[in-house]
Amino acid sequence: MNPLHNIPAALLATALACLSMGASNAARAQFSGPPFLGVPLMDMRLSVTSTADGMQLQWINAKPSLQATYQVYRNTGSGLAPLAATTAMHYSDHPGGLPRMTVTYEIEAHWSNGSIAVSGPVSATTPNMPPVVMGPGPIEPGKRCFGRPDLTGVNISKTRNPNPNASYPVFLDVDFPSATPLGGGAKLIVKDTQTQAVTTYPMGYGPNYSIANGVYAPGYQYLLPLGMSGTVAKLGYDLTVEAVNADCSFHSFTAHWEINGFL
Repeated sequence: MNPLHNIPAALLATALACLSMGASNAARAQFSGPPFLGVPLMDMRLSVTSTADGMQLQWINAKPSLQATYQVYRNTGSGLAPLAATTAMHYSDHPGGLPRMTVTYEIEAHWSNGSIAVSGPVSATTPNMPPVVMGPGPIEPGKRCFGRPDLTGVNISKTRNPNPNASYPVFLDVDFPSATPLGGGAKLIVKDTQTQAVTTYPMGYGPNYSIANGVYAPGYQYLLPLGMSGTVAKLGYDLTVEAVNADCSFHSFTAHWEINGFL
């Protein structure tokens, strides 16, 4: 005799429904969430290491017999957004002068046979901006330096949202090239033209902090937070960049930047 015949029909139906739901949840657990709904998870041994030169990502090809293209995604707190596409199994992300924060990465693999999978998220904390390396003959404390407003190569640009469909932090990127660290460092002086408040920020130095024509180069950088992409902002800043050499000569640059519209 089938033992299920002794179970009341209503109780049997409920038990089968629960078993079915459990199996469905088990299958669903093999897939990732947005923006990869329905894409299977696969262990790609993704690792993220925080270094003075940024975030170093490494992973493996989970299907080594097939060629693959990888899409790197990054999340700084407002959702995953595409960062870059590569055929290599490593990537260097340069957050520049971003404040110290936790960043999450995920890799989406596209194989030559048409299959797709995602790595699952891995998080790490961005490094502190590296300290300025003092050259020979650092400036004496309290000594007043004199110079000229002739600093060249300063770039002022609003960072772009890599994913127009997602909200993303927007910064005002202020940077300039310098082959080596300056003995006295560099600073950004910001005057808010609405509140008249003046704030001074130390600029960080790094091998990829200057962006000229889309190419990273050694230099100084500061990223001034503006808000979230897609929001309307009315902002105005008087900007002064001062770079001081070890011999107490300095060079400066001034500009005005404003926006009245969408970030």
